[in-house]
Amino acid sequence: MAVLRKDAERTRRAILDAAGELLQVDQEASHADIARAAEVGRASVYRHFPERSDLVAALLGEMLGRLERIAASHDGVLPLIDLLRATAREQAQCQGLISIMRREGVAPSQLEALGVRARALFADPFAAAQQEGTVRADLTLDDMLLLLEMIEGALGPVADPILRGETAARALDLALQGVLVG
Repeated sequence: MAVLRKDAERTRRAILDAAGELLQVDQEASHADIARAAEVGRASVYRHFPERSDLVAALLGEMLGRLERIAASHDGVLPLIDLLRATAREQAQCQGLISIMRREGVAPSQLEALGVRARALFADPFAAAQQEGTVRADLTLDDMLLLLEMIEGALGPVADPILRGETAARALDLALQGVLVG
C-alpha cells in the first residue's frame, strides 16, 4: 500500500472507523451512508475504497492486525487456546463484516491475502500445541480455520452483540472438546 499524506490517512481512518461501526448494525449501508457517518464526501470513500469489497477486506485486515498484535505482544508463542479465544471475540465483534464478506464476496486476491495472514497467525501456536500434545495429533492447521468457520456459523443468527460474545465463547468451548487431548 502506498504511503498516504497525513490528511488522506486521517480521511481513510475516519472512513474505516465509520464503516466498521455502521456495517455492524446496517450491513446494507452504502458508500453514501458511510461518507455521512465519517463526515467526508462520498468521492473520498470511493477514492479510498472503490468497491464495497475493498472496504470490507480492509476492515477484516484490521481485525487480523489486532490478532497479530496480540500474538506479537506475547512473550514466546501465544498459546493456541488464547489465540482461539481472542479470535472468537473478534468474530463476535465483526460478525456483520464477516457476513457481508460471505454474502457479497471479496476479490479472490483479497481473500487469499486474508487467508495467508490467518494461516501465518495460527501456524506457530498450532505447531506448539501439537508438539506439547495439548491438541489431537490428527488435526491440521486447516482444521483450526474450519473450527473458526464453525464459530462463525453459530454467530450468524445472533443479532444481539452481547449474546454474540457469549455464543462465540460457548461455541468455542464446545468445539474445543473435540480438539483438546484428555
